[in-house]
Amino acid sequence: MSENETKENTAEHVGLNKFTVQDTKSKIDNYDSPLPHKQTDRPLKINERTERHLKRIIREVPFAFYKEINTELAKLDVFVCTDTLRLYVDQLDFKSYRVAYKHRLTARRRKITWGGGGAMVWEEIPDL
Repeated sequence: MSENETKENTAEHVGLNKFTVQDTKSKIDNYDSPLPHKQTDRPLKINERTERHLKRIIREVPFAFYKEINTELAKLDVFVCTDTLRLYVDQLDFKSYRVAYKHRLTARRRKITWGGGGAMVWEEIPDL
């Protein structure tokens, strides 16, 4: 008897769809339980040990970029996104800010609204 026939027989016996039985079997094979499981991809929050390391890193280099802090945490096998890191830095009462991104000046952005709604175009003046 093939595996496919076994799934069909089990599905008929239980009264469920064949694909539902297949998903349940794969959950049992992978997680030892058909119940929903907690995701293990990344930590949801920083634990107390990591929080102490985060304080130490910020005190050593108070003007560090978030990327640098994340690199230091990655050396400790702690992987968190930048938004989570910002949240914890704020919770630890350290002051921080992110610099606003300034776009490159393109031809379209050279036109600016000036005063009464007229458009002003910045151009190079030809040499005489």
